[in-house]
Amino acid sequence: MTTAVNYGNRMLASKATNDLIRTTIDTSKRYGIPIQPIILMCVDFQSGSHQPRIPRLIASPRVRELKSLATNAHPITDGIFSASFWEYLYEHVRSADRPACPSRIESYFASKDLTSLARYRDNHWHDKMGDKTACQINIEACQVAFEADMVVLDRVTEEMDFESARAHILKYWDQEMSDEPNIELLLQGTIVLGDKVQLN
Repeated sequence: MTTAVNYGNRMLASKATNDLIRTTIDTSKRYGIPIQPIILMCVDFQSGSHQPRIPRLIASPRVRELKSLATNAHPITDGIFSASFWEYLYEHVRSADRPACPSRIESYFASKDLTSLARYRDNHWHDKMGDKTACQINIEACQVAFEADMVVLDRVTEEMDFESARAHILKYWDQEMSDEPNIELLLQGTIVLGDKVQLN
């Protein structure tokens, strides 16, 4: 738990931002180029660079479209943009290829045990616990409890193009496990909070 009201809402409400994310993913898919150079180009557009890093394979109309979207979008260097980008990509793959799996956007997240939560904290929360509180939960009233290995998603990077990223993301939705899995639960339904617990 956290006192930050919107911590769990990783999707930005800005239409321009979501359109930029969607178009960036489509550009990687269409031109077969990694996500990173597309993002760097858009960062340059937002900063007003006179020499933006434009991948040579992208056609001029698409470059102009990305420039227009980037100009009106949430700052890409903000961590909120990054979280929204990855969740949009995971959801894009799920809705297209594994629609029977629960949406991450519509789910609560929980760790299966304290060891898993501590590993997640160490890998993702640079401020360690910060204002966050760990507690036990009762999920008996949850209609959905989907288990997957978050390590699989951690292996998806900007250096990949869409198809390479898609292959890893499908492993997550297919519930494949890495050599050292860190299991997370996607929960939908009523969750009852229990006693606080302390992480080492």
